[in-house]
Order: sequence, then structure tokens, then C-alpha cells
Amino acid sequence: MSMSRWITKNKLKRISLWMKSRIQRTFEYDTYFWRMTTIGVWISVIVSGILAGLGNPTGIGTLIDLIIYFIINNFVFMIAAVVLATLLSFMYVPVPRLLLGSLVYAGGLVYFILDAQSLSPLFSVVIGFSFPVVGMILGIVVAVYTRSTWKLEKKFIVSLIPISVLFIVTAFIVSGDKSEIQRSFSENDPFEPLQLENPGLMGENEFSFFTFGSGTDKRRSEYGEEVGIVSKSVDASEYITKWSGRKESFWGFDETALPLNGRVWMPEGEKEFPLVLMVHGNHRMEHFSDEGYQYLGELLASRGFIAVSVDQNFLNYSGWSGIPNDDMKMRAWVLMQHLQQIQDYEKEEDNPFYNRINFDQVAIVGHSRGGQAAAMVADYKKWFEEDTTLSGMEDIHIESVVGIAPTDKTVDDERARLEEVNYLLLQGSRDGDVNTFQGDRQYLRSYFYEVSNRFKASVYIAEANHSQFNTDWGRMDMRLPGGIFLNRQQMMNEEAQQEVAKVYISAFLETTLLGQEEYRDLFRDVRYGQDWLPNNQYITRFEDGNYVTFTDFNQSQEEIHYMDGVEVEQEGFHSWDIDRAEDRRDVNKGVNGVEMAWKEEAQFTIELEEDFLAESFSENLDSFQLSLTSLDMEREAREETETPVIEIEMTSDNGEASLVTADPFRPVNFPIETQYTILPWFDDIMRDEKYEESEAPVFQTYEFPMEEFQENNRAFQSENITEITVYISNGPGKIMIDNFGFLMNEQ
Repeated sequence: MSMSRWITKNKLKRISLWMKSRIQRTFEYDTYFWRMTTIGVWISVIVSGILAGLGNPTGIGTLIDLIIYFIINNFVFMIAAVVLATLLSFMYVPVPRLLLGSLVYAGGLVYFILDAQSLSPLFSVVIGFSFPVVGMILGIVVAVYTRSTWKLEKKFIVSLIPISVLFIVTAFIVSGDKSEIQRSFSENDPFEPLQLENPGLMGENEFSFFTFGSGTDKRRSEYGEEVGIVSKSVDASEYITKWSGRKESFWGFDETALPLNGRVWMPEGEKEFPLVLMVHGNHRMEHFSDEGYQYLGELLASRGFIAVSVDQNFLNYSGWSGIPNDDMKMRAWVLMQHLQQIQDYEKEEDNPFYNRINFDQVAIVGHSRGGQAAAMVADYKKWFEEDTTLSGMEDIHIESVVGIAPTDKTVDDERARLEEVNYLLLQGSRDGDVNTFQGDRQYLRSYFYEVSNRFKASVYIAEANHSQFNTDWGRMDMRLPGGIFLNRQQMMNEEAQQEVAKVYISAFLETTLLGQEEYRDLFRDVRYGQDWLPNNQYITRFEDGNYVTFTDFNQSQEEIHYMDGVEVEQEGFHSWDIDRAEDRRDVNKGVNGVEMAWKEEAQFTIELEEDFLAESFSENLDSFQLSLTSLDMEREAREETETPVIEIEMTSDNGEASLVTADPFRPVNFPIETQYTILPWFDDIMRDEKYEESEAPVFQTYEFPMEEFQENNRAFQSENITEITVYISNGPGKIMIDNFGFLMNEQ
């Protein structure tokens, strides 16, 4: 053997002996105390794995998911902790190495789980560090109490230190958001509640429940062997080019054979009923969503509507199989395929739908992405004009659309534009998913070109979130584990939030499809429904085909354009500029307004030329309306400032004037403030600025009845108005007005 080979062999032997020695000494600092502490870290790893499993289901079953995650997580943890401890031993790091290795693995695991939920890197690092440390502190308590050589008094004193740390941190978190809302109902309201039947209560119609579907569904018996009516499948391969093998394995079909599944609540009676389709949005594919609107389906059926909850779970996202491409377009397309399937059922004599549907009275209620899809169906030719599979849509009239916290994304560079379609928008201020009030843009893209009774209404609900409108989605607006960091204090309970949905959706459909005009006032002022609704803060908008505006702020950002015969003079404002209305993330809402700021008092006067009203409006004026929102003010300045006071003074050509104050009708409130997460500073770092802004500018319609002006001064002549002056006081303040004009009496 050569000298060089002998030296090399000797070196390798020495290295091998050194490594063996270091491996044997890996746990030399992991005394009993630190090994017991490591148990606390291990518990944090188990909890992290369980939360990840609950948030990313396989669809096999919750118990099996948890067992799988537990076994894999434990196996990887033991290997990783020992390997990391061994590496620390090689580096001669004089610490409890198994404990430190466990902490590193636990922190990395938490970071990976949160990063996979698209939470910010900084937030993932903070929680990735904190959560294992909490486990370690609990482990220290266990180690102290299992140490047999210490007396009980010493154990208590020593363990009190980590327990106190946890208590202080928990108390800090639990303190949460203490901001107060300005509730809409009070004993001094000038409005008498509507003396009508509560539209949120079950009606007198008996109804039956059944399903239609493929008959071959492998996941749900109600669409499989227990289905009531068998439906056709539809080929979506013209649109879907991304359908994974895992998705096909889970469902048993691919994009060429999408099922048409629905839950039906049908009132009894041999006559035609309006048809209402309800559709969910994007949720975990394995957590089915279509059963979550049963509370609406039963209510609507009892009040004379055929209600159908549409299954689109196969279009939803899965952590294992992703989401199909063009899913937004597909949601609208599948809805229309359902309408055509029901259209075919209605012609079959032995079918429950036979001669039971009025296709001139069709409404679609959509939640989240389903809310956007509902609006797309009402404007379907923008995307599907060349699609011959949708020819039956020509005989179906979408009269009304309801958007529940809808999205508003561009699809093929287009967005839905509703023309002569009734539109209702519901949105919660504590929506942790669609938190930018995207539906407000769809509200603004809803138009009435003729004097008609069609209308649009928007209801922004303090303390309501995104998920509780669907009973299957729970209270969290994010899947686990991210959802545990959302602030649920001051959130409406599920029953109250669904009560708001029931009252508004039922009243809207009864008004627009059944002609129950008595409910229309509910949409003009929420206080007409105070006997039916939870006492919350509601910010509402209303506009119908009888509204005529004086302004068009959207022609230019440099100059305000008014109707011919209208001039406006302003006084006392230190800022009076056209600007775009933006949401909480500075995204354009699609409309401009006048942003005005004042220090103490200010006013602007609308001057009308002689005979302007006679030439431009019906003589029968109902009310003067303006739409405004309060804008940002520092909290400190706001606490020292009263809310703005608005007064309207009208002058007729005989020189007589009449003044009406907004407060009795609708006081001006500051924006609703929302803390989305359990700690205020989490709002800044959790989701890359998504929660950074605690307030959103939400427009409110303020209505001043003409009869009030007439009662205040009998000599005032509402048919001959020459000036309208808007006085604003209680500054400093800042508001934006996006339109003002007259609402005429219904023709």
C-alpha cells in the first residue's frame, strides 16, 4: 500500500470515528428538562399539521385526512429534528440540540403552511417563529411540573413565568377591535316601519324538495342513485383546456361531461311560478357549497318561487387538483346550461317542472364568484354570442340579479353591463375575502334608459362577513390555518346575517318578480324594515328608472359637466376637485365624483334656469337625491369632530324658500372602521396590504322628500324651483358626491 493511500485511509477512519463520536454526543445537552420541553414543540407541530389538513382536505374524509397528516407529519418531524440536531453536534453548538432542531422544523413547517395560503413572507416568519415558541413555553411548564426533585411551591413559582407570558399575549390578542358602529335604528326614527308581512318569514305555500343531476355522482347520493330527475351532461371542452387527472379521478368525469346538478324547492300549485337560480362561489372543491342556501330555497319556495341551488363545486379550487382555466366564464356558461335544462324539463309532461315556470320572470342569486357569474348571464352575449349551445337563452328573460359579496374581475377584458335589469347588492364590511366591495362597480354599471319601475339597490352591512351567507362555509373567510388570525369579535352571528339576506332577497324578488311594490320603500330607506332586521349599521343606495341626475362627472376629470340649464357655484370649500372614486386598495370604482373639503362651514348652490323643471322633468317630483360618502380623516381628528350636518334649501321663482335638514332623514356618518385580524398590526402585514386600510368609502343615498319642503313652507312652489343650496357644516370634513338629481314619482 502506498503512503498516500495509507494516509487517505487513515484520514477517512479518523473522520468516521469523529462523526460517530459527534453523533453519539448529539443529545448531550438535551437533559430531561429540555426533552420534556421538546414535547411542547412537538405538540405545536401536531397542531400545525392538523390545521393544515383541515384547510387542505383530500376529499377522502376528515378523519382519514387527519390520520394521514398526523402520520406523515410525525415521521418527517422525527427525521428532521434528529438530522438538524446531528448537524448542530457536528458544529459543536452547545445547546439542547434536539430542542433547537425541533424548533427549526416547527418554524419552517408553519412558514411553509402559511406561505402556501399566499400570506405575506413577513407574517409567515412572525407566526413561524411565535407558534413553536408558544409550544416550547407550554413544554417548559410540563417539564417543571414533572421534575420530581422540586417542591410544589418552586414548581408553581417557576411555571408562573411562562404562563404569565402566555396570559399577557392572549389578553392582548383577545382585546381585538373595539370600534363602535353607528346603528341604523333608534327610538327617535321619523320613519314608521312598514306595516307589511315580514318577507324574511316563511310564507303560506307548501313546497316539495327534490334534486336533479347526472345520476352517476360518486360523491353525493342526492345526485347519484337517489337523484329525483336525471339530467344531461354538457361538453365544456371548447372553453376548458386545463382539467387535471386528479380532478377527473375525484369526480369521475372530465371537461367533456360536466353534470347539471341542482337542489330544487318547488311550491305546490298548478300554475306558473317565477324561477330563481342560486349559485355559490369559489370555495374548497372538497367542501361542497351548494347545500348552503337551503335557508333561502325554503323561504323562497314558501313565498311562491321555484328556487334552485346550482352545483358548481367541480369548478372550484382544490389544493390537489387546482382550478380549471376560464372558471369565471364557465360559471356563467354552466348556469345557462342549467336554465336550458330546466327549459327542457318544463316541456316534459311527466316532469315536476311541466308548465310550472314563467320564463319571463327569472332571477339569479349569486354569491362571491357566483355573484359575478349571475351578472354575466344577464349580459351573456358579450361573451357567448357565437355559442350555438346557448340558443335557448333567447326565450329566457333575466328580470333580476342579486349579488352577494360578488367579485368583479375582467373576463376576456370585459365586465358585465346590466341594462333594464333589477339589481340588488349585499356586502359585509367585515368581508375578509372580497373586502374591496367589488360589487359596487357592478352597481354603477347597471342602467335604466327608460322611465320605468326597475331599480337597483345596494346594502353595505356592518359586522357581516363573506362566508356566513352560506351555511356550509362557516365563520371564517379564509381556510385554516389562516382563518384563525381573522378578527371575529363584533361579527354578526350566522343567524342574524342570514336574516338580513332573507329579508332583502325575498323583498327584492317579491317586488321585482311578483309586483309587490309595497316593499320598495325598504330599499329606499332601511329603517322601514327595522321590525324585520337586526339593529346594525346599514349603508344603502337606491336608484330607479325615475331618477334623473343633474351631473355627469365621468366625461372628464378636468371639468364638471352639468345638464343644460344647470349651473353650480360653491363657497367655503378649500378643496373642490373631480376625482375618481376608489376602493380601500386605491382601485378605481369606475366612477368620478366631486371631492370637497371644508374647515367649518361651506355651501354650494345649484342654479336652475327658468322653466328648467318643466322642460327636463315631470311636474310630479318625488324627492331630491344626492349620493355621497365621507372620506379619510385621522382618527384623532375624527374623535374631536362631530359628523357633518347637511341642509338643503330650495327656492322657487316666487322668492319663497324652504329648508330641510338631513339628520331626521339620514344623518351623515363616518365610514365604518374594520379591523380584519386579531391584532391591528397584523392588518398591515398579513396579506400584502389587502387589509391595510381599515376604512372604505361607501356611498349612501340621501333622499329629501319634496313634501317636506312643501310642509315647511306652504308658499314654496316645488314645480318652479330656481335654486337648490346645499349647506355643509361641522367641519373640518371631507366628502365625495358622485351624483345629485331628482327622483320622480312612478309613472
